[in-house]
Formats: sequence, C-alpha cells, structure tokens
Amino acid sequence: MNRWFFPKSVEMEPHGQGGVSIQPNLGGDISRLNPGQAGLRWRIFPPAWYRGRSSATGMNRRGTTLGELLIVLAIIGIGATLAVPNIGRQISRYRLKAAAREISNFLQETRAEAIKNADVENPVSFKVVFNSTLGTYTRQKYQSGSWANDGTARTLPTSVTMGSLSPTDINTRYFRTDGSSVLDMNTDPTDDQFDAVPVTLRIQLQNTRNDHYEVNLFSSTGLTEIKEGWTR
Repeated sequence: MNRWFFPKSVEMEPHGQGGVSIQPNLGGDISRLNPGQAGLRWRIFPPAWYRGRSSATGMNRRGTTLGELLIVLAIIGIGATLAVPNIGRQISRYRLKAAAREISNFLQETRAEAIKNADVENPVSFKVVFNSTLGTYTRQKYQSGSWANDGTARTLPTSVTMGSLSPTDINTRYFRTDGSSVLDMNTDPTDDQFDAVPVTLRIQLQNTRNDHYEVNLFSSTGLTEIKEGWTR
C-alpha cells in the first residue's frame, strides 16, 4: 500500500464527506485511517490555529497611527540635530589635513625636480615660495641667472589659512640637486650657503574651527612630515 505523510498539524477532510482530522498519534500517515476512508478524495487545508491569519504575511495588518509617525519624525530630527555639527567639524578637519598633505606632496615633487635636473654645467634649482596673505604657494626655478615661476600658483582650500612661516627666510631656500634644502643668501643658488646646524622649515595651517596642522621640511635631507598641532 502506498503511504503519504504530512506534518502532524495539517488537517484533512474527505471531499463531500464529514470532516476528518489526522490526529497527532497517526503521524500524518493516511494509510492508517480506517478502510472506509481509504478510497475517498482528500482536501488538505491549514490547521485551525492558522486560519483567519493574513495569507500574505501570516499576521494581522494594521495602519500606522499619526502619533507613531510623529514620534519617529521627532527621533529623526533629534538625531540630525546632534549629527550635523559633528559632520561639519569632520569635513573642516578633513580639508585642513588634505591641504597639509598637498603642500607636503608639492614640496617632494619640487625636490624630485631638482634631483632630476642635476647638471654641473647648467644647473637648474627649484624652490617653493609661500604667500600667507593670499594663501598660495608657487614653484620657482632658477635658470639662466634668474628665478621664474614654474607653473601656476596653488591655492589653499576654502576655510584653510596659513599661520606663521618659519624661519623668516623660508622663501629664499631652494633644493639642491642632492635633494637637501639650503639657504640662498645671495639670490644666486650657485653659491651654496649652508646653515651652521640643520633647521626645520615649518608651514603652519589652520581652519575656522581653530584646528591646526603643520608641514615640516628638514633642511639636511629635504624630506617632509605632517604633524597635527603647531610647534610653539
């Protein structure tokens, strides 16, 4: 005899006959029903505890009340009020740090140009000139007896300004062909003038929220570092 098994909770009734349920102790095996029911056609339907529920979700559905909607909107409004100032501060700090990183990269690009253009007979020297009033910095090169701009000036992002530049002769310093930075005492870079001891050139930046970053250039190596805060 063929057997068909169904979950114990599924109820069945013979079509057109009185309702008959498969009890849990039958284990869902219709072959164990009495012979008088064996030849009937069966209709399967959900158990009684499931009837009356939504066929789409299995739950009673109801709408959202105006009070619940207002509570949700109030929570969203409070969260936005707390988050927006913090987001604005993070954006401002990001712009400040990005400006410091760009200056550091620009100094290293200028140093690379000096090393690349090493020529004993016709040396080409490079330096970066800063304008704290305009918030700009420009690369210059020395060739054929004078300094001239090498490319357009770069401008700091909005809300970022320059603080102090040190030492005061920072704009007279240039990169030698070995990559180090030296002081151009006589404007002519063919006469290298070295400091008695290595110095650190500092470019200080700030934003409108009073955050500070500093780009340091080491004269002995020509390398740079970015530091949060200012050296006093």
